[in-house]
Amino acid sequence: MALALGVAPSPELSTKFLVESISKANNHSLTGEIGWPYMVRATAAHAVPTLLAMLHRTDSPSYLYQYEMGATTLTEEWNAVWAFSSAAWCCCCWLLATCCLLPSLCCVFQCCYSRTTSI
Repeated sequence: MALALGVAPSPELSTKFLVESISKANNHSLTGEIGWPYMVRATAAHAVPTLLAMLHRTDSPSYLYQYEMGATTLTEEWNAVWAFSSAAWCCCCWLLATCCLLPSLCCVFQCCYSRTTSI
């Protein structure tokens, strides 16, 4: 993140560490959703070949793997399994319970509903 924001004390050393870390991970991403933009910015500015190698990975964990598994949006799992998403279901529960006034449809997600009703 520091490299991407231009505040790394030693950009050369930070770039070397980043490139070596990605290389050791067989050119796979080392970040999740939040760190990804910073990694892309840092590698785009300092290590384009590393970025391209990472973007062309088609095995898991990679974004291109998710695409090749049929995902049209990012999945919550690197292996592209469409698993239960507690965050998404809590949003659905809030929508049904609060906006649509259908709290009975959220019996499975009672904890989510009870947290949102006090807001």
